[in-house]
Amino acid sequence: MLKLAGFVLVSNLIVVAGIWGFDQVTGLFGITRWIDYVFGAVTSLWGLSILFLWLDDGDSHADADKASVAASSLVDNTIAAEFNAVRRFYDSRMFLKLFFAGLPAFGICVSYAVLS
Repeated sequence: MLKLAGFVLVSNLIVVAGIWGFDQVTGLFGITRWIDYVFGAVTSLWGLSILFLWLDDGDSHADADKASVAASSLVDNTIAAEFNAVRRFYDSRMFLKLFFAGLPAFGICVSYAVLS
């Protein structure tokens, strides 16, 4: 649990520092309040977490032709299946870690909106 708390703290600091640095260099965001950095951290962390959950497994055969499907049935895919299972496990763990990293910032955004 302590590792998760450390990950949450470090990831939020890195994301906020990245947003601040990008805004200082480009001025693209035009951030004037501290809550804008917090909201940017939420959207960045949750957007990155969705990428870990959503990435293609490579298991879809929607664009494969008949020859590719027939050739793939001749190959033993047990090692690839084990590798994909391990990769999916670590991707889902990273999704959860990044999702939980965004929760404190989301709580700050909601409490700021309610209290102001």
